[in-house]
Amino acid sequence: MKRPTITRIIAAPKDIEDVQESFEKLAAWVERFQLECSLNVEHKVEDLTTESTHCQLTTRRLTGDMPGLLAKLRHIPDAGIDGQSGHACMENTRVELLNDIDIWNGDADVARIFWLGGMAGTGKSAIARSVCYRLRQNKSLGASFFCSRGTRDDVKRIIPTLAESLARQNVAYRLALLDILRDEPDIGHYTVQLQVEQLLEKPLRDAFVEGQPMLTLVVDALDECLDTKAVKSLLSALVPRSRGIPIKFFLTSRPEPHIQSHFKSTQRDLHNTLRLHDIEQNIVEADIRFYCTRRLEEIRASYEDREPPYEFPPEWPSREDIKMVTKRAGKLFIYAFTALNYIEEKRPVERLLGMMELDFAPGQPLTEPLDEMYSLVLT
Repeated sequence: MKRPTITRIIAAPKDIEDVQESFEKLAAWVERFQLECSLNVEHKVEDLTTESTHCQLTTRRLTGDMPGLLAKLRHIPDAGIDGQSGHACMENTRVELLNDIDIWNGDADVARIFWLGGMAGTGKSAIARSVCYRLRQNKSLGASFFCSRGTRDDVKRIIPTLAESLARQNVAYRLALLDILRDEPDIGHYTVQLQVEQLLEKPLRDAFVEGQPMLTLVVDALDECLDTKAVKSLLSALVPRSRGIPIKFFLTSRPEPHIQSHFKSTQRDLHNTLRLHDIEQNIVEADIRFYCTRRLEEIRASYEDREPPYEFPPEWPSREDIKMVTKRAGKLFIYAFTALNYIEEKRPVERLLGMMELDFAPGQPLTEPLDEMYSLVLT
């Protein structure tokens, strides 16, 4: 019911007071709400700061001593793929072989060790470099070690170097490895059997879970290591354990008795084996012919760009030139590589003709053309 005018006039001051009181209460509530929000934000910031500080302290505790611990492994800095000056396989050569290795690398159900054997000069190291580059492109290269007589020939440095390299790129493995190194800081001096167990098997099992994509470790030219007993010990420790280690191993070497006999005597399902000198002659010959053709064309182009330009016959290299170098190389990429470096050095036309004069007979020992080539190069 509407109040009379006189009543409203009399009650107006009280209404104003009520409105003012309501506004004052509302203002107090807003101020209190703002204060509580501010306090909550401050508490959250404090919590986050405390949590961040805790994480930083934990990280420092876990990795603060990392440089010192990893240094105790006595790794060889230039042993990996980035320390190698040699060439990988020329593009469009070794295509089928490299594809087979890619398939092996991507299959979690196959044997975890791939041994590539081959006589000197068959291109094992070039293949190993190509494998490293392809693995890196697929983000599956764990680490690599390229053995070399006189500089990187101590088998007891292989596993520590691989471990150090892998630790720097994989956090989970790094933390697991550092825990072990805190308890066993001198493990880099232990036997290769203990190195395999403590630097690979144990931390890798802790770091990687089932179903996770596997990384691959590459070791090239294992035969270059001087201590043959230590090499046998390494293989004896590594091959039987490979099923239980969540990582793959790509190994190359010459078919030396202490290496080849080990792969013959162990279970075949524990490793894949491929011997380069057993690959069909026509497959290898096609790759070497392609390599020779490309290199000779590059040699001609580089000399024609010089001042004054070097003069070549119109048909150089001829089909006969390429056929001759290819036939002499047989299955030895090192022959083609050495011959073409020799030709490229100076007077390529004359040097190629000089090679044509070398004695060559089908069926001669595989390395005899190489012996003749080195005799020519050194004269």
